[in-house]
Formats: sequence, structure tokens, C-alpha cells
Amino acid sequence: MVRGAFCNDVVLDLPVVSCSMDFKDYHNVLEHHLVTFLCHRRHLNYVFQQDNAYNHVSRATDEWLQCQ
Repeated sequence: MVRGAFCNDVVLDLPVVSCSMDFKDYHNVLEHHLVTFLCHRRHLNYVFQQDNAYNHVSRATDEWLQCQ
């Protein structure tokens, strides 16, 4: 499985993850790709949008996002 994201001026790296992504895999993708991307653009505002996939709405993900 390949996960991707984009914004108006750049495309993020495309990480390849296991087919059965669990919340740990999801957090890893966010930490090593999305957070890294955002750290280089702190002066800009972004909207982080997810769907209702289990890994996106799990308690573990909610807690992880609150700590970021």
C-alpha cells in the first residue's frame, strides 16, 4: 500500500506500508513523513484531514495527535 498527501505547492514523499496497516504503522507514516514536512513549513497554516478509517479514528491515534 502507498500512502500519499499533497498541498498547493508540493507533494509529500510516498511511503510504502504493509497491506494491513495498524495504528502503529499509521503513526509511523505521520511522524516520519507528515510531521517532517510540516516542521519545514511552520510559518504556514494547514488543515489535516482524515476519513473515518479505523486507524484514523482510534483512541491511540487521537492520543498520538494530541501529543504532537
